Amino acid sequence: MKKKVFLMIILLIIVFILSNFVVKGCTAIDEINKSIEKTNQILISAGFSGIYIYNVTNPAEPFLISHLEISGFSIYVSDNYIYVANSTNGLVIIDISNLKNPKKVNDLVNGFWAPDVHVSGNYAYIADVEILIVDVSDPVNPKKVGIFDTDGYSCNVRISGNYAYVADGSNGLVIIDISNPENPKQVGHLGTKEWARDMKLSGNYAYIADQDNGLVIVDVSNPENPKQAGHLYITNAWGVDISDTFLFGNIFGNKYAYVAAGEEGLIIVDITNPRNPKRLSSLDVGSFSVSVFVMNNYAYIADRDTGILIVDITDPKHPKLVKHLHEIGGALDVHVLVSD
Repeated sequence: MKKKVFLMIILLIIVFILSNFVVKGCTAIDEINKSIEKTNQILISAGFSGIYIYNVTNPAEPFLISHLEISGFSIYVSDNYIYVANSTNGLVIIDISNLKNPKKVNDLVNGFWAPDVHVSGNYAYIADVEILIVDVSDPVNPKKVGIFDTDGYSCNVRISGNYAYVADGSNGLVIIDISNPENPKQVGHLGTKEWARDMKLSGNYAYIADQDNGLVIVDVSNPENPKQAGHLYITNAWGVDISDTFLFGNIFGNKYAYVAAGEEGLIIVDITNPRNPKRLSSLDVGSFSVSVFVMNNYAYIADRDTGILIVDITDPKHPKLVKHLHEIGGALDVHVLVSD
């Protein structure tokens, strides 16, 4: 009798634990689902025909949210603002707190030809022949605080820690110490064979789209002594983005570079071993691909002639075009963000 009572008590305890787990588990799942339902993916593109904002939550069926007739070479999105490298108009700042009604809040005319911008903390770094450093702690009132004149033509700039990494045209890669924004100083340099046009940073490496020299991979673990680690020849490498499928740190998975390669469209490179990059696949899309942005399982390509192309890269060996936004036209850059 005592044994039966004991077993009954154990059974009741197990039932209670399981029921509590199921209820809480379902509640957690419901909360996750609600969160997903409230999350939108927003595409922002810049180009000759202006700034376009699309909802791409379903990449196969994007829809236009708004359009602003401000041209731009490239964009960087931070908080509720788009920072636009606006060629001869320098830096243009747009408030997108209301995606349906974006508003220009200010600009900073440099008088040169600004092709790129990157924002980090309270500062915007503008590639504009030289590197211009702007205090944007108050986006409505940007202020120039520093400048560094490189030996080349600054095409692209990315920030990591106290350093600015510059794709400096025929001068290759330039690394600048920006710990004091009012007094930036060059600390490192590595020449590339062609025209360093675009660059992304990931881990200890800089991945440079070096136009007709292809993809150049540089070890920047020591910013004062950058060294070429790998190279893959690609004709007309204009833009590059990086993603990986790593799980449990860097134990399982692969790393990929997505290259916007002009007339060749999109080229996907396996860079799991940065010293031995391998061309994995390609997709001949659009007319002339100049920029690429990767989020989740999709690559978003800016084509300077035919608009924005959305490519499913779930299987990097077999990329598939899922949508072509012809109406944008003259696209030069693209960015995708998550919004409530």
